Amino acid sequence: MNTNLGLLGMLGIWLTMAMMPLVELLVLSASEATFLRGLSGLLIIGLYALFKKETITLPDKNTLVIVTLFVLATLCLFKAIGAWGTNFSALFLDLAVIVPIMFVLWRGQKIDTITYLAFVLAILGTMLALRIFSGGEFNYEGLFWSIGALIANGLFIEYAGKATQSNWNKVFWMSAGLVLFGSSALFSLGTIDTINMEWVFLALVFSVATGILNFYCAFIAFANLKPVAMGMLLLLVTPTIILSSYIILIVTGK
Repeated sequence: MNTNLGLLGMLGIWLTMAMMPLVELLVLSASEATFLRGLSGLLIIGLYALFKKETITLPDKNTLVIVTLFVLATLCLFKAIGAWGTNFSALFLDLAVIVPIMFVLWRGQKIDTITYLAFVLAILGTMLALRIFSGGEFNYEGLFWSIGALIANGLFIEYAGKATQSNWNKVFWMSAGLVLFGSSALFSLGTIDTINMEWVFLALVFSVATGILNFYCAFIAFANLKPVAMGMLLLLVTPTIILSSYIILIVTGK
């Protein structure tokens, strides 16, 4: 494992996830957001393989597992964002680290006290940030979908490192899974009243940043960091999302 490379991948995750609040600005449904998030990876890698005559191999068992978990996590996340906004949904992304921690404890391995302390401080800091920057309104629908995203995302963190196919191959099949499960968006995207050149540009930024770039950075990090370390570093995703959401709110006046 190369820790420095893993941290570089984490930096990429933090920066790309900062574009997640665009879901609300673009007024996307869960299926539309899922479809767009996967579209960039499917098209870019698919076209590259076509013109360069590269081979995309069929997914193995471990790749199928992480694709399924990631699709579930993404659908639940976008459902949660639609129910109670980006910021509350981001808080539950922090809690996903509980899943790999439980796996470590189940295997009888030890976790440093500093890890627990960092987790508690990060959650408290995030909750404080939500009060300062406005987290949204609590509702049980948002809670339900956020818990679903928490569990699926936590399991994805635990198992992602076990998928050994090439990063581009895994990114392609993750993208294909999102497009497949979000394909109903093909019937609704064309009916959005606010579509213009600005909307198309922001949708492109959202698709590339939260899609192919985010996925590739994630697999670099997973290959070089342990699941619990990944989960702890992912705690910084939430402040990034909250801050970018606040900035977008100020810039757009919405």
